[in-house]
Amino acid sequence: MGSSSPTPTAAKARASMLHSNLPAFVFLSLSALGFYTIIVHMFASHAPERFLEVHKASKVPLSVSAGYLPALDAILTPLVSFFVSAFGDTTSSAYAITANFVWSFSAPIQLPLIEGLRVRSGATRSDKGDSAGERASNGGGIAVKLLQYPMIWGMLYQRLSGGWIIPLWLLTFLYASPQRSVDVRAGKTTGVSRIDAESVFVGWWIGHTIPALLMLVPRSPPLERPPIWMAFPILMSLCQWIYKEVRTRLTSVRRTPQHEEGYVFLQLTYASVLLISFASHIHLVIIPALASSDTSSSLLQKVVPSLRYFQDFFVSATGFAVPAIASTTAASAVRDFVQWDTIVVFISVWIAVVWDLARWEENAGKRQRLSRTNEWFSYSQLLLILVLASVGMGPGSVTAALMLYRESLLYHAM
Repeated sequence: MGSSSPTPTAAKARASMLHSNLPAFVFLSLSALGFYTIIVHMFASHAPERFLEVHKASKVPLSVSAGYLPALDAILTPLVSFFVSAFGDTTSSAYAITANFVWSFSAPIQLPLIEGLRVRSGATRSDKGDSAGERASNGGGIAVKLLQYPMIWGMLYQRLSGGWIIPLWLLTFLYASPQRSVDVRAGKTTGVSRIDAESVFVGWWIGHTIPALLMLVPRSPPLERPPIWMAFPILMSLCQWIYKEVRTRLTSVRRTPQHEEGYVFLQLTYASVLLISFASHIHLVIIPALASSDTSSSLLQKVVPSLRYFQDFFVSATGFAVPAIASTTAASAVRDFVQWDTIVVFISVWIAVVWDLARWEENAGKRQRLSRTNEWFSYSQLLLILVLASVGMGPGSVTAALMLYRESLLYHAM
């Protein structure tokens, strides 16, 4: 009797920490870090002026709307100028860094799409089974509603940078997490339907991957028009919607949870992201890093140049300091932007997903299985492992592997 009393106390204290305002502090801080290192760095170093110079020297039109919609041009032209600077010259020092980010970023962008479908499914079932008072008392209700619009989130992070928008989405995601756990305990599955999961897979390939491949074809001629990949958040959502409409009309699948299980296609999506991101990391990071050292050198002498290559590839040369205006070029500004985007986005995603696993341990009714994770290593150790693994596998591959594991836990928790 006495031995069991500390357990509820410890669990209560831990749950209190997980359900407090600590997520707001952490992710608002990460968002502020992203805003400073990306937006403030960019404008303080006059990077947009460098991007526009490269844009003017290219064959890509300055006006997206051919001058008919000045307001739209004012919004999109700076974005086009950035992408022309990033992808217009394959010999640029920023090209490999940006190309690798395109494939690595494939992992985080799945989260808003999949979680948007998951909370939409859960909200539909909750509306049918819960009273208005129960729904009103749900502290995560607003967060759940905000998660239901992944395309809007995508447009925001594409136009304003993921480095400070993604942490805001992750904060929303964490505040919605307790309600999703309650749904599971109440017997309301929060799984993604098969058709929805298929649409995510199709949307990622047609709306993101194929346009990216067309943009990144080796030895391709200079850009003559804005790359279609630039609009991938809209393209992915549009492809999802079209696929779901066609799939629903052409098939006679009954809309029941048993027939709609989408676990396999979610795993297939993350597995394909993992493989493509890993291939990109090998081609654009590992091989050049190994080639940066003298082939006749000893193993130790090869390690140091390789580590320096990794540092140059992923870490901004100026660190937290604003790049000097006089030394800022379009290529150096793209490097600084993408490197900080990579650091903030992936660190934020890893913290949020690990935090979410802890939430499920406390709330989702699968305490024993999730507790084994605690026996192997603490969550802080897991974060350290993710950081170290990203050096060898790439941040996108590590994130995809983490999401494969998370989806497996959620599937078995339902």
